[in-house]
Amino acid sequence: MNKPDPKVGATPRPLRIAYVLEDGVDAHGWLDAIFADCFGRDGGRQSLVVPLVNGAISEPFQAWLRLLDPDFVLLLTYNNAALAPGLMALLADTMLLERKRDRDTPEQHPRVGFERPAGLTSLSWLPFLKTVSGFHHTPPSHILDRYPAWIDDGLIKDNFGTLYGSVNPFPMHQQIGVRGMVLTPENPPDHRWHFRSLEGDEVQDAYIVLENLGNRGGIATLGQLSNLRSQPHRPEHRWTDARPTPGGHRGQMAAIRLGR
Repeated sequence: MNKPDPKVGATPRPLRIAYVLEDGVDAHGWLDAIFADCFGRDGGRQSLVVPLVNGAISEPFQAWLRLLDPDFVLLLTYNNAALAPGLMALLADTMLLERKRDRDTPEQHPRVGFERPAGLTSLSWLPFLKTVSGFHHTPPSHILDRYPAWIDDGLIKDNFGTLYGSVNPFPMHQQIGVRGMVLTPENPPDHRWHFRSLEGDEVQDAYIVLENLGNRGGIATLGQLSNLRSQPHRPEHRWTDARPTPGGHRGQMAAIRLGR
């Protein structure tokens, strides 16, 4: 009797990353950069933002770190070297990375993206979505690309993520096969392309874009892509012990946002 050849299937688990952030004048900018990084990687479900208070990580957040067991911890404090020994004892095989911060020189353009062994980003769903069509689905022709910082109310970046803010290095639009969708207010400053221009379209009414997000509008977002077939990490943990407020990671760092 012929036996079929054995077949083995495996799915790599998502990377788990923790960010240790200390309060400071540029903490808000670093926090925005963290959220942007999370949008391109499982929507932030495999990430944890840990506040450093008086040079220490609270016991509830230490327990949360042990449960998450992150692959990487990115240190964003003013004395990363002093924090490293305790984290190495707490997390056995976790790789510690750092960004230098100086209290006297606030970082004007925080970026937390770093070179790491990783699987495909959320953008890897774009070829799949372009080949699957139907009455309820329009192949994506645009991706939410930028929201200008000079009039940012948080509606877009906090809920959907932007391509420019989430992916580093920034990909060419020809490589991913979509055009950029840029939300621009009326009477924008002339220097809005001080980084560089892009292959895309400008829209002045953000609510028109919101109405066209999803399968029928042809506009993809990092938030949408990162939520396709997501693999949530749900450890048993008393979240209230860590004192996060409703609102996900932004809630976890509410104390830093309010300067408390």
